[in-house]
This record gives sequence, C-alpha cells and structure tokens, in this order.
Amino acid sequence: MQFKLNGWNFFKKLSTERLNFTGVSTVVMGADLVLVAESPTVQFLDPNSSTRDVDLPAEADSVGKFFLIMSTAGGAETLVVKDDGGGTIITIAQNEAGLVVCNGTVWKGFMGALT
Repeated sequence: MQFKLNGWNFFKKLSTERLNFTGVSTVVMGADLVLVAESPTVQFLDPNSSTRDVDLPAEADSVGKFFLIMSTAGGAETLVVKDDGGGTIITIAQNEAGLVVCNGTVWKGFMGALT
C-alpha cells in the first residue's frame, strides 16, 4: 500500500516496520504536553482556554509510531503539534483531529474535522 502526501511516500520506510498502538489518553491541559514514544497512541486533548504545544518524541525513538490527536476544545483554541526540534508538523483547531506518523527520520501529518 502506498500513500503519498505532497510527494512524500508516507509508508516507504514504515512498510518493513510495525505500526504501534499503545492505548488512549484524555487530558485537560494546564500546560504544553510532551509526548514520549510510550505515550498512548490516541490523545483526546482539551487545550483548556489557551493555545498549547504538543511536542512529539525524537524521531530515532519513534520508528512506526503514530499519534491520533483529537481536540476537545470548548472554544477557539489550537493544539500546535511539533517535532522534537520545535518545527510545527500540524496545527489542530477546535473540532479537528490530526494524525502524525514517524518513519524514524521525520514526522509527517495531516488533520481534518471531527464528525
């Protein structure tokens, strides 16, 4: 299976790796959130009246790792999902969800509306 996003073969390196699912977490955030490779795969996050950063784990520690991040914001708040170098991967607004996947070298992602 191939999936291309802006010309990047999304599963090129993942094709020989196993995607890892590690559970579900629900958090009302009081500060920015730092995810680690062992963090739950599905994240229901409420930014709690402020824009919050969600920092992803280092790429080298995250081969085959993915996170499904859903904003449960009650207002016009955003989640800014960043790699471990501080680069923005995606920005998730109220009533949106994002998926980020790592191939061990880079995080890539996309987002859309929740239904």
